[in-house]
Amino acid sequence: MPDGVREDFSEARQIVDDSPKAAAALLRLAMEKLVQDLTGDEDQSLYSGIGELVDEGRIDERIQKALDSVRVTGNDYVHAGEIYNPDDRDTALRLFELVNVIVELTITREKMIEEAYDEIPENKMDGIKQRDGT
Repeated sequence: MPDGVREDFSEARQIVDDSPKAAAALLRLAMEKLVQDLTGDEDQSLYSGIGELVDEGRIDERIQKALDSVRVTGNDYVHAGEIYNPDDRDTALRLFELVNVIVELTITREKMIEEAYDEIPENKMDGIKQRDGT
């Protein structure tokens, strides 16, 4: 988990029982930071970042749905200086799960696969490259 995402995630974990609304807000921020980390663009909106990750094939439809559900509900809770936020502890706990799943599928597993692939001996890698025409 990237450092900035981990910081918000940890803080949310510390306050979820006392303030589930604040924890949910921190977890939404963590997801935005996660998408920015994945795209490499810290100024990118969550909407654009999700689109970029989908276009590049870096996230599948399940992750897109999870991110869009967080994005849309988060946006709908704040209007013209008013906050309508029905977040409760169950919502915050679901957001914890979503952050963990997204990190697992986009970072942890990808890294594990790359590490395994990097361990292929060079002579075997030559055969793979020849097979793939690369």
